[in-house]
Amino acid sequence: MPHSVPHPQNNPNGLPILSLSKEAPGGRPAVILLVEDSADDAALIRLIFRQSKVPYPLFVVQDIVSAFCYLRGEGMYSDRSRYPFPTLLLLDLKFPAGSGFEVLEWLRHQADLQRLVTVVLSGSNQQSDIQHAYHLGANAYVVKSPNYEDLINLLKSFHLLG
Repeated sequence: MPHSVPHPQNNPNGLPILSLSKEAPGGRPAVILLVEDSADDAALIRLIFRQSKVPYPLFVVQDIVSAFCYLRGEGMYSDRSRYPFPTLLLLDLKFPAGSGFEVLEWLRHQADLQRLVTVVLSGSNQQSDIQHAYHLGANAYVVKSPNYEDLINLLKSFHLLG
């Protein structure tokens, strides 16, 4: 059964103790970055966000290299007015070339990015993947489901939805 896997340090509801600001530093609106190689999953998440009235822009990159470039503000992502730094990172784990674990590991070593809230969205419910994601600094782990209900509930817990 798909579910949100609680972080070791969680509240009584099983959700991570975190709260996202509706504004990024500097008063800019919150931005969500989705790193997802499946065009179908990305389209479904966009649709669900639209239906759930998520009021924040969702940017999508489809591979690990693009994720690094976006987060570093390099190449086509250097214009932060067009590609603002995310407030929330939604990260798949499995990619044809590379792994979401690489992104988590890299984030962990970037002093200026350690506060980026990162949610792993994965089809894997393997305990080893879940534990490894939390060990590398993921704030939450959500097993993908057809309706992404757990993701929407997690966003509500972050006070990003009403």
